[in-house]
Amino acid sequence: MFRHVFRNIKHVTPKNNTTKMNVPMFNSYNKSHLISLKFGNSFCLPKMSSFSGTKHHHDHDHHHHHEHGCGCDHDHDHDHHHHHETEDGILFNKSIELFSEGKIEEAIENLKKTIEINPHHINAYLVLGGLFNISGKFNDAKSVYAKTVELFPKESICYGAWGNLLLNTKDYQEAVEKLQKAIELSPNTYQTYLDLGIGLYQLGKKDEAMEQFKKATEINPEYSEVYAEWCKILAEKENFEEAVQKISKAAELDPNNAQNFIIWGNILFKLAKAHQKAESEPATSVKTYGEAAEKFLQATKCDPSRVETHFLLGLSLGKLKKYEESINAFKMGFSKLSRVPDDLKELVSDENVRNDPGKVFQELDVFFSPKFNL
Repeated sequence: MFRHVFRNIKHVTPKNNTTKMNVPMFNSYNKSHLISLKFGNSFCLPKMSSFSGTKHHHDHDHHHHHEHGCGCDHDHDHDHHHHHETEDGILFNKSIELFSEGKIEEAIENLKKTIEINPHHINAYLVLGGLFNISGKFNDAKSVYAKTVELFPKESICYGAWGNLLLNTKDYQEAVEKLQKAIELSPNTYQTYLDLGIGLYQLGKKDEAMEQFKKATEINPEYSEVYAEWCKILAEKENFEEAVQKISKAAELDPNNAQNFIIWGNILFKLAKAHQKAESEPATSVKTYGEAAEKFLQATKCDPSRVETHFLLGLSLGKLKKYEESINAFKMGFSKLSRVPDDLKELVSDENVRNDPGKVFQELDVFFSPKFNL
């Protein structure tokens, strides 16, 4: 749910003066509060000269070229750009490089040095707070964000970053207050509406949360994460049809994200159980379990390393009475664990599966369904 650490960078660079690099993504889902780092997301970062908050001492003509990104290929201009890479800018960009390599502690130290050299380097504060956040150093992150608000009280991004941290520490009321301030300062930052919606949801204000999600999509109709969160509330309200519409939109926009298919499969699984309990639509129940299995299978293809996708696939296949396929899916999940309890190993032994695969699945169902709230 939580976006790139680098979402909270104040961009001050011309469009033609950017460099692409891969950075980790920080996600935290609102129910489980799981933290995961995923690499491979491309994010445009300004070149190091643009990050420095230090005022350059140079002649007027060169300042004009730097600010407007003239893009000239002359060696003379190149030398001027190189000349204006300040010490704090170089340190900051080194921090980004270290972070992209997973060297978070070294990145943090570099950011601290950046701030010592330039105490008004807003991006250094914002990224430092973000790195403390994903490192679980929440008090340090809070101190950094408090300092950014003190130094830059009119910058929406500072309140948004602080609110994002407070969501992660489950301080939902304070998070909502910070995020509302961020929106007051910058009403068109669609990510902030998502964070605000999450905070309101955690305070039990589901309708208000969905209103924030709606505002986010009005600003950016292609913001996949908001549809994924929106559908969860709709599913809780048992508005399954609209929930499926929202999560299918999220999957359409972000088809390589396993989480979208996990959410989609969960909704279909619960809908199938509702049909099953009604006992009036057995064919519909079977069909919906089959659709859930398709979504969980897609999730395993998006991210084979995610253990829960295999267990969820196993549960849905078992409901279709495809017991051997179901048990094979569970075994695939077990193969990705560092340790499997002996009783589970024994349960899925070849002998037990040969003798009564249906009974094996029933015991797996009893064990796993409550863990996934199914």
